[in-house]
Amino acid sequence: MGINGTGTLRGKDAIRVYWQAALERIPDLQFSLRGVFCGASSVVIHYDGPRGIGAEVFEFNADGKVIRAFANYDS
Repeated sequence: MGINGTGTLRGKDAIRVYWQAALERIPDLQFSLRGVFCGASSVVIHYDGPRGIGAEVFEFNADGKVIRAFANYDS
């Protein structure tokens, strides 16, 4: 989950803490790429992961920096 149980991470430090904790829980964490879909200002990464099938959407600003991201998992 995210900071304070909100499901939202804000800033590089929060993302770092999230991934450090994930790698401590699952040291051999792996993802298998299914596909990549490109849009005008976004990318979707479709994969198999420890939770099953997942897709993550990354939205970029004019400078090419991620301004929003969403992770979605098979239920």
